[in-house]
Amino acid sequence: MATYSTDLTTLNTTDTTGTYTEFASPYNGGGSPAHSGEQYIQGIDCVSQNTGKANGLEISCVYDHGTGYTFGTNEVIFMWLFYFAGTNLESYANSGWRLAIGSSTSAWDWFRVGGSDYGSHKYGGWFNFAVDPTATETGTIGGGNGGTYRYFGNVPYTINEVTKGDPVAIDAIRAGRGEISITGSGGTFSELASYNDYNAGGTPPGTSSTSVDSGRHVLGLFQAAGGSYLWKGLMSLGITATSVTFSDSNETIVIDDCPHTYAEFNKVEINNASSSVTLTNITFISTATTTVALGRFEVVDDATVNLIGCSFNEMDTFIFKSNTTCDSTFNSCALVTANSADLSGSTFNNSTSSASVLWNTAVDTTGKLDGCVFSSDGSNHAIEITSFPGSNQITINDATFTGYASANGSTGNEAIYVNIASGTYTIYTSNCTGNIFYRTAGASVTIVADPVTVQVTTQTGTGTAIGSARVFLAAANGTGPFPYQEAVTLNATASTAVTATHTAHGMATGDKIVVYDAADQLANGVFTITVTNVNTYTYTARGTVTLSSDAATVSFVALEGTTNATTGVLSTSRVYPSNQPVTGWARKSSASPFYKQGPIAGTISSTTGLTATAVMIPDE
Repeated sequence: MATYSTDLTTLNTTDTTGTYTEFASPYNGGGSPAHSGEQYIQGIDCVSQNTGKANGLEISCVYDHGTGYTFGTNEVIFMWLFYFAGTNLESYANSGWRLAIGSSTSAWDWFRVGGSDYGSHKYGGWFNFAVDPTATETGTIGGGNGGTYRYFGNVPYTINEVTKGDPVAIDAIRAGRGEISITGSGGTFSELASYNDYNAGGTPPGTSSTSVDSGRHVLGLFQAAGGSYLWKGLMSLGITATSVTFSDSNETIVIDDCPHTYAEFNKVEINNASSSVTLTNITFISTATTTVALGRFEVVDDATVNLIGCSFNEMDTFIFKSNTTCDSTFNSCALVTANSADLSGSTFNNSTSSASVLWNTAVDTTGKLDGCVFSSDGSNHAIEITSFPGSNQITINDATFTGYASANGSTGNEAIYVNIASGTYTIYTSNCTGNIFYRTAGASVTIVADPVTVQVTTQTGTGTAIGSARVFLAAANGTGPFPYQEAVTLNATASTAVTATHTAHGMATGDKIVVYDAADQLANGVFTITVTNVNTYTYTARGTVTLSSDAATVSFVALEGTTNATTGVLSTSRVYPSNQPVTGWARKSSASPFYKQGPIAGTISSTTGLTATAVMIPDE
């Protein structure tokens, strides 16, 4: 079982204690507020009020804290307010339900929190409202509270008289950031809701003490609501000092509308790098009527996070990290900052930011954005790129782009925005569909679509396959896009690790080169490179070498290795920005039957690749 806790401070529970009054005339038309054990929402009591013949703006039920309450940074007031007949309220546009915060009974700010046509308020009952007292108020009485927060009131704006019963009430009043944290392991959303709504006394689930209000509480932060959950505040999965292992599936979480708070008030945070969070088929739905507190999601520490088949709807920003794997759908959400997270298979529909995804780390997108689906309403980019790996190249595989610009430019809805002021960059796209054009902040950008296959078959003159033959195919001259007999400088310090300085080499990690003329023969041969930047790469020599700015010659190798033992075929795939002439050979001299070297020559087409056959004759 996980451990749950909250930062809320209770100002008053209404359980037989506290001072309650009304605001000054004309808001004092109701009866005197009094404690009631009949219609409470939490604990054992509430404070209710009969209204008699009062209507319009003549009713108020107000808690007097005695002195001004001091709110910390990002703290808000949480109040349980009741009105029994929601259809008797004015409309939301007419501020039918108001929460008031005052310095006196005649000087207060009021905030519109509901109405007869707003959400489920028309059905009446208890609702928990969160208001930042420093937020811009909807209106003021007597000049407002001036920053002193002593009186907290329920002010319904009614249409008709209610002469019987107590239609107005207040229950527990609390203050804080609204954080609810989950640590340890084994927690679930249903258990979290039980902690938030624990009204039977004793010890709440997952705690070692009675916690809030001696075990009797309804916090209003995360509550079961008709087959889903209603959430607001800060949900911390793990905290700085303590990790969480949390996994849940097939739940719907509705994000409460909190227009009088602030942008990041509703937020999920994942803390502690040792945490592990797996959410499968979880749906988040924002109900915000403004752009405030839509719901944010941030991986603060690089925990292991798996978001599988989740759906995020009309939310604010997302911030992931490298250990995040996300195969989910984002509908009308704001920017998703990747930090090299694996977003493969995700869908991004109509982002509300200037781009759906921000690719902001020097990591290739291969295996990170594969199979993503992007759609635009014509006002945003699919991917904004602010950083490339050292090769200045990335590859996007199997993605779909719908609704994007049909030409390079600056209209704001090009599929890709390279937000870099200078430099030269190449974006390779493989098996992608839709319009894939770019915008640039000044850098030189080339988009090259679809890799091609280079294949060599080794066989006899009669067409019999020759397996396990060695093939070598390298740049034939300097007319292609890749290096041909170019000068490089090699450095190594009694190591197999060689650093090559090769100006504007244009190659990528995983490419092969052939090195000639190095002073130490162990540094010569065919090697696979790791690109460190546009002018350097490294490779592993055939033994320990010492090189100090030694000169050598390098050519690009398109294909190198041994053919399949049965089919006599060797192949590889790569994107070629333009046609690449190649030359080389095939031979089999290491095991019987032996074959003489056969020549290979041709041009790798940037659109169709190269299929070549090396005919070899016996050599024994």
